[in-house]
Amino acid sequence: LIVSNPPYIPSRECASLQPEVRHEPLAALDGGADGLSFYRRICDEALRYLLPEGVLLFEVGDRESEQVAGLMRSAGFRRTEVRRDYQQIPRMVAGYAP
Repeated sequence: LIVSNPPYIPSRECASLQPEVRHEPLAALDGGADGLSFYRRICDEALRYLLPEGVLLFEVGDRESEQVAGLMRSAGFRRTEVRRDYQQIPRMVAGYAP
């Protein structure tokens, strides 16, 4: 099992975040140009570390679930699942190793 909550805010949006969020270190927020940089890297490397049928779980931004699921499928995960939080926002993406 690998669980990650990587930075997922697109770089151009970091300066306009709410004040209560901006106190966080930039490295904890900035997910690169499209917010998906860390997801790409983790998806590309995770299958090296997971046993067969292992699971990769991500927390995602509210507009990124389908893109992250697509990155997982492209990286070779056999199945993906998107789960919603208590406010019904797509918030978690799971990928299952072959």
